[in-house]
Amino acid sequence: MGSLQAREMEELYVYAGENMPRVRLCLLRRYSCVEEVEAYVGRVQDRYTLRLGTVETITGNLKIGCDTHAECEACPFYILEYNEVTTEYSLWKAADADWRLDSIVATMYTGAGGPARERGALPRALQGLREGLDREYVWDCVRRLNLPLEQIDWAEFRELLESMLAAKGVADDDCVTLRGVVALAALQATVQTSKRAVRSQLRAYDSRVRAAATPASTRTSSPESLLPADSRESSVSSVHYTYGLPATQLDANFKAYFRSMAENFELFEEPATALRGRVAKPRKKPAGRQGHRPVQA
Repeated sequence: MGSLQAREMEELYVYAGENMPRVRLCLLRRYSCVEEVEAYVGRVQDRYTLRLGTVETITGNLKIGCDTHAECEACPFYILEYNEVTTEYSLWKAADADWRLDSIVATMYTGAGGPARERGALPRALQGLREGLDREYVWDCVRRLNLPLEQIDWAEFRELLESMLAAKGVADDDCVTLRGVVALAALQATVQTSKRAVRSQLRAYDSRVRAAATPASTRTSSPESLLPADSRESSVSSVHYTYGLPATQLDANFKAYFRSMAENFELFEEPATALRGRVAKPRKKPAGRQGHRPVQA
């Protein structure tokens, strides 16, 4: 992403933890449906051979991050937010990090060179590899890779491997080239499994947020009418607590402060650090931002 492009994009900063620098997010694009988000994320996975995972944040947005490294701090992540008014999605990306293909591929060989994992039985799909190909050698190459073998669809791996071997014209006895092609096919197979999982998670999230976006949440009647009947006197636990008419000024002050504290936890799956006030605001607030699920909240 070029610096000029980044400056022209909408940006905001979010709290990343105690004694940690704030994280800058850039708005990549707004999408009219979750299928468009799926297509974009899928292209990123294909381009950088990424395994991604998702987790819903405590504020109801969806964090999409690297699932390739055990403890990933260098890779970027995405925040997907849903606008209940426009029914659009906004996709934000950590602006100060980017994907590196070399680091992703290198993870396959971390710890490689040592003994292979327990041999186990040759997957049935590999028994159908083309005649002349040393199936046991292929299986040994796969087991030496630092990849989650449980995420490999072996029939898909076989198709990828045979297609790559044919495209490159690899001879059955060319063990050096074969080993590299096996690694690429195995990596690609795990990416395909990850893409299916992310697609399923995105669609499940889409169903949840659209089901939650009831007419009651977008009515223009009095703020108190947005609250459940049993929470109008003290609405702290309501999802609409910032819009309620408080019973006392103390209640109102508490609710306003609680919202500012909650806005600091967008990057966390669990509220594990001390609460504090909002540390940053978006640099730019374009028309139409009303109704968004706040990226920080």
